[in-house]
Amino acid sequence: MSNKLLAQLELIEQGKMVIEFELQPMANNDEIIQVIVKDQEEFPINITETDGEMICMVKLFDAEELKDGASNDMHEVMLSANLALPLSSFGKIGGTYMLFGALSANSKSESIGIEIETLAGNTLEAIGLVADYLK
Repeated sequence: MSNKLLAQLELIEQGKMVIEFELQPMANNDEIIQVIVKDQEEFPINITETDGEMICMVKLFDAEELKDGASNDMHEVMLSANLALPLSSFGKIGGTYMLFGALSANSKSESIGIEIETLAGNTLEAIGLVADYLK
């Protein structure tokens, strides 16, 4: 992770945002910073920078947490909700369902702060959308 991006995140952390959060380095991976949002500690936002792009990801749940036979219906709900969740999209890495957003690594601190706030809010909305499909 670039020192510039880390410095921006630290400034945002100290600034005035609607949500409160703290930054923590990811264990065993210095390319990822975790943003721990107050009252949403179970859904840390992982931020990394690659090829001039900043990726913000939240792990929602693992495939094993789905009710039997629920995945097709849930996927329909997720695809339909992608447009309704601004700045965020559903994704899947292996057996892990994610919510993510992307920005230019050259984005201003304000834009990064908006992404963090939006992704945190969208995470709770996403869990609410799929809750009936989880065990």
